[in-house]
Amino acid sequence: MLIGSLQALAVLVIAVLIPGIDFAWQYGWLGGAGLVIAGVVALNLLLSGFALAVSTRIRSMQGLHLVMNLVLFPLLFLSGAFFPLDSLPDWLRILGWINPLTYAVDLLQTSAYAASNAGFFGPWIDLPVLGVLAVLLFGLALGRAPKAA
Repeated sequence: MLIGSLQALAVLVIAVLIPGIDFAWQYGWLGGAGLVIAGVVALNLLLSGFALAVSTRIRSMQGLHLVMNLVLFPLLFLSGAFFPLDSLPDWLRILGWINPLTYAVDLLQTSAYAASNAGFFGPWIDLPVLGVLAVLLFGLALGRAPKAA
């Protein structure tokens, strides 16, 4: 879990240091980087909690990878990472609003890339939703984990 966050943050630092990549930091460099770091850590906790909750019930590594791919790919495609949620039909847009990855994508796009009027929900909705879901999923996963003897 920690290694994944550190890798994502290292990639972000490298991307910030490359002058050819122009980030439009909406909340200033420090505020935008802080929001990105908070979003990456919250998303990492959320996905790690989900993976831990699933892995406590699946006995094979192949089964875990199958379930994770079957769940995460549709969530990724409905998150707004590849196409905006505004252009979707209403029933798909509602599924996008329910999707927890939508809030992470929105937070990262708003803080690092977006113009001042962009962002679907805004960071003041994205961060609490991600934080609450991360704590709930990670707590659920730790509660379901087998106890050591």
